[in-house]
Order: sequence, then structure tokens, then C-alpha cells
Amino acid sequence: ILANIEAIKMVDMFGLSVTLGNALYASNFVVTDILSENYDKESANKAVNIGLFVTVIWVLATQLILKFEPNSIDFINGPLNEVFGFMPRIAIASIFTYAVAQKIDVVLYHKVWEKTNKIFKNSNKGLWLRNNISTLTSQFIDTTIFTLIAFAGTVSFKELVSLIFTTYVLKAVVAVLDTPVLYMAKK
Repeated sequence: ILANIEAIKMVDMFGLSVTLGNALYASNFVVTDILSENYDKESANKAVNIGLFVTVIWVLATQLILKFEPNSIDFINGPLNEVFGFMPRIAIASIFTYAVAQKIDVVLYHKVWEKTNKIFKNSNKGLWLRNNISTLTSQFIDTTIFTLIAFAGTVSFKELVSLIFTTYVLKAVVAVLDTPVLYMAKK
């Protein structure tokens, strides 16, 4: 929910123009990897489904808020319309890409796990490989689809490509940095 709200704010991080919600959103992928690693694929998918359900409910609730007529002493209706009025497009992009990318992440994580288990002859080895391959791949898919749905037509093509690139770079950094977190969670 916070990542969805933050997604409409553009900021510069490390010299890159990105949407603010990216780093927070990227942390979702380590959560499903932790659940996959410590429990199973079904637990990770359950977390994805819960997140998806909560996001849908949140979107519906924010749109319902906008339908109420403000009274004469209201001072927040304008800002709410500014933030949540743009939300349906962001939310649709978020819901769709969340469902697609998170499912891909979970499936890919377990496929790479099967491969690393065969290579290393030990299911505990290759954690960094399955984490990074699944997350970096699903983050690229997520970034591309989300940016196209959320921002196509609102920014120039050059800015759109730049957003995809810079957003992915930020998410890739988070993905690589989350590997130690996954090892700690595994331990």
C-alpha cells in the first residue's frame, strides 16, 4: 500500500530519476524468497495472494472515499483527489504486475532451486543464485510492465525508457543487497 502511494512521487536517487515506491516495493520479493526458502512454494504464493487481495481492497476503499461529497469545512478533499485520483491507473498497474511478477518470482525461485540442487547436490547451496536469478528476472518484468501501464502517455517516450532503466537499476541493487537478509532468515 505504501509503495503504491509512493509510486506517484518522482525522486532522484543516486543520480537516477525513479519513483519513490521502488525500494519499498522491491522488498516484497525477498519476502517471498524467505517464505519459499524456509517453508514452501505454497506459503510464498499464499503471501502473494494476500498482498494482492489487500491491494484490491485498498484501491476500492480509496476510490470510495473520493465518491463522498465533502462538507463546507473539509480541507483535505483536494489533496485526496490529487493522490487517489491518479491511483486507479497506478493501482491497476500495480495489481497486474504484482500478480504476474510475484508469481514468476516464486516459480522461477523453485526452478532455479531444482537446478542448483542438482548442480551442488545439496538443497542448502546456491541460495544466492536462486535469489538473484529469480528476483532480477521478475523485477525486470515487473518494472517494464508497471512503468508502461502506469506512465505511458503521461511522460515522453525517452522519459518512459529512462524510468524503466533507472527503476530497474534501483530494484536490482535492492535485489543484490537483500541476499544477506535471505541468508540471515534462512539461518
